[in-house]
Formats: sequence, C-alpha cells, structure tokens
Amino acid sequence: MTGVRCYHGHRVRVNGEVRQTIVIAHDPDTGWRGNLIHFPRYASTDAGFDWGHLGGGASDLARCLLLDALGAAAICPDCHGRERLVWLGPDVDDGPEPYDEARHADADPDLITACICGDGLRMLPYRALELELVARWRGDGWRVTRAQLLHWLVSQYERTPAWLSAAVGVVTVELPP
Repeated sequence: MTGVRCYHGHRVRVNGEVRQTIVIAHDPDTGWRGNLIHFPRYASTDAGFDWGHLGGGASDLARCLLLDALGAAAICPDCHGRERLVWLGPDVDDGPEPYDEARHADADPDLITACICGDGLRMLPYRALELELVARWRGDGWRVTRAQLLHWLVSQYERTPAWLSAAVGVVTVELPP
C-alpha cells in the first residue's frame, strides 16, 4: 500500500532573504506531521535541504524523500543498516554477513569491513530524482506525495526489483526468458 503521505517544502523569507527552509512530511488521514529527517550524504549539506537547482541541498532532499517514502525498505540489504560486514573466514562460502557486536565480538578485525553503502541505507537513484524533479521545482514552495515518489522510483527500473515491489505493494510476475 502506497499510503497518502505528502511532503511539502517551504522557504521562509524575511526582507526577501531566505531565513529558513522547511520540509514537512505529513499524513492527511491520521493528522501526523513532522520534519523530514535529514540524512546528510555530504559534509557540505549541513545547511539543510534546498531545491530549484542542482547541488548538495537538492541532492540530499531527493535522497531523503526516497528514504522516507520507502521506510524500512530503505535499509541496506547487505549490512542491515549496521554499516559494517564481517567475513566469516575462508571455509565459509556464503560471503559476508552484517556485523553484530555481540555475535562477532571475537571476530578477527581484518575480517570486518565497511559496507559499500557507507551509511546503512540502500543505494537509490536519488541523483536522477534531483535532476528530474527537485532541481525543477521553482519558487518558495512545492508538494509531492509518497505515491508520486514511489511511482517515479518504479519507473527507474526496467524490471521492478522484488524489494521495491514489496515496499510499493505491486505484484510482479516473473516470466521465463
């Protein structure tokens, strides 16, 4: 189920100068409302979200919109949000597993590695969303729904991945090649 969650961005101006940029997520059915959580991808975006052009603030906005729209499906499938992996040794053919401090306390430190995700979150085509949508928003305000974001995300794949189908609630049928 895609839900009715909506996202709104608004710039607060004082004497023509932007003083604050606010991005709100809300659910009209339940009345829930809160700030969109900022997961900065780059140190240069500590100032927050932005739109109407390309850049760090717009890129982070695109990424965080997708992360919020996906919810738990946005967690990296390799490290399960832990940011690190542990290789169990040469005798194990399964590859690495998510690092867990309690389970892997005695693991050889040379077998613990950073996950390619870098921050525990799934790699998503947020730069394409920045280019196709966020950078094109003009003015001091915009609105987009979770359903619109998920529809856009599904359109980025030739074949919808199973994890995305589950997150969106789309039934896919695998046809033989």
